[in-house]
Amino acid sequence: MKKILLCSLLAFFAFNYASAQVISEGDRVITVGIGVGSYLGSNSLTIPPIAGAFEYCIVDNLFDEYSAIGIGAYLGYCADRWKSNLATVTYTYTSIAAKGYFHYNFVPDLDTYGGLALGYNIVGRKATPSDYHNSTSSSGLGYSLFVGARYYFSPKIGAYAELGYGIAALELGLSFRL
Repeated sequence: MKKILLCSLLAFFAFNYASAQVISEGDRVITVGIGVGSYLGSNSLTIPPIAGAFEYCIVDNLFDEYSAIGIGAYLGYCADRWKSNLATVTYTYTSIAAKGYFHYNFVPDLDTYGGLALGYNIVGRKATPSDYHNSTSSSGLGYSLFVGARYYFSPKIGAYAELGYGIAALELGLSFRL
């Protein structure tokens, strides 16, 4: 019973007094995550969607003390295998993008944001047998609208969730403030 009470008190303290801070001008944040809900429509993901991003906050207090703007870079990757009676085709998807973030904190201690990513999507294809022909998406320019939130458990480490059209419908992972 004492252990349950102690764990409850620690959890209460962590959730109510964690050092979650709003992003400020000059802050640099790296996120690393895994995607959930791939847009690929395959019968076997061989490498799940993984993503990483870097953000640099260029302006804070834009409209008021709750708003900020950041810029950054994004890299996402996944691999997919499609099988039929005739062949096996492996696709790789790489997304490289520049991101623009608009932060507005609606809830204390929760860094909420939205934005736009513009970049290039690279699609690779390998078929077995090699002469098997199949129509496929090609590489090209891409864009993504996204919304997300970060909650910091300490001044430097937190968790994030981001919804959008990118390497996956939802990304979940860790945030590191440099």
